Amino acid sequence: MLIEGPMNISIADPASGEGRVLLITFTEAFQELDTPAQGEAFREHRAGTAGGIAAIGDENDHTRAGMMIVQQFAEQLLPYIESGDLALEESMVIQISDESRRWRWILCSIPDDRIGVGCSVLV
Repeated sequence: MLIEGPMNISIADPASGEGRVLLITFTEAFQELDTPAQGEAFREHRAGTAGGIAAIGDENDHTRAGMMIVQQFAEQLLPYIESGDLALEESMVIQISDESRRWRWILCSIPDDRIGVGCSVLV
């Protein structure tokens, strides 16, 4: 699955072996935009993702499911992007549980590329 836009998304297996972990950072080009332009670019990204989801007819398709997670995440972030209240240089981690398809967001500062340092849950 490739979703191009203002975010870089990496998928990993957590140490516990349960579910998946998405590591999300914002591109440098997106970080350099002023706040109104960031909001516009993020809305366009969200609309493009919605169009990609609609183009995949099979509701059980794994790519579609991944795109829906990204879209849900983008919808929740949009007000913070538009207001400039999100530190775009920070990395974010989404933990996805296999058993319930529940997910939670953790905003992380990742010094020395170590996940889990300085994290706070945003559920």
